[in-house]
Amino acid sequence: MTDWKKRGACLGYPAEVFHPEEPNAYRHAVKVCERCVVKARCLEFALELPGSAVRFGVYGGLTPPQRRRLRRDMEKAAPSPPETPFEATALNWDADAGIYREVK
Repeated sequence: MTDWKKRGACLGYPAEVFHPEEPNAYRHAVKVCERCVVKARCLEFALELPGSAVRFGVYGGLTPPQRRRLRRDMEKAAPSPPETPFEATALNWDADAGIYREVK
C-alpha cells in the first residue's frame, strides 16, 4: 500500500462509504475527506488515472461529477502545445558579399 494511503482518514471505513450504490449518497464520504491530511494526494492520484478508471466513488473529497469538471477546467487551462520549433540553419559569413550564407 502506498504510504499516503496508510494515512488517509478513510482507512478503516467500508468501501461502500466511498463507492455507494446510490450516486447521491456521497455526503458521508465527503465529510470524512474534509478532515483528511492526504486529501490533495488522493485527488491527485484519481486525476492521474484515465477518466474511466475512477468514474465512481469519492477521491480527495470530490464526487465523480466534480472531478469531471475539474479535469475539464484543467484541460482548458493547460498551455497550448508549442508551435513547430524553428529549424536552426547553419550559416557562414560571406565577407565579400557582406551577408550570411547557408552552409550546405
